[in-house]
Amino acid sequence: MDTLVAHEPSEFLFLIEEERAEAGQVVLTAYETYKKEGFGAAMSRWAAFNGIDYGNLEFEPGAQLSPMTDEQLANIDFFITHEMPAYSTVQLDESGLDVVRAEKGRLVLATGTASERNWSYRCTHGLAARLGLPVEEFPGGHVGLKTHPTAFATRLREVLRARGR
Repeated sequence: MDTLVAHEPSEFLFLIEEERAEAGQVVLTAYETYKKEGFGAAMSRWAAFNGIDYGNLEFEPGAQLSPMTDEQLANIDFFITHEMPAYSTVQLDESGLDVVRAEKGRLVLATGTASERNWSYRCTHGLAARLGLPVEEFPGGHVGLKTHPTAFATRLREVLRARGR
């Protein structure tokens, strides 16, 4: 891998204490909801916490959300049952940050222009401040790759070309 573009990485370490506690509770609630009520209910809670309203997303002309494939549903299952619980129990520490700092020339931190300072946006900016890196903005919000696929791809090419990639 030459370059990693981390679009709104969710690292609770960079939230203020109250937000960190709330985020941990939302993770637990989303996980429990998933086990009891399934994907839709769990992701609705998670999305609401992150300021995403799936019923009110803005799309570039011609873009729309596609039905989930079996592979995507399996990825979501893994995300909810393995990754989300780790958000509140596994925290990046200074030694972990040192590892990231050592490779920061290969890292692009990115947020969506419509993220409106949601918690993923704040996590990204907190990480950028700790690493001394800029944050690149991409079209759309947290799900900009799906809502603005052409503009997102264009911006990604611009960012990578500016880095000589």
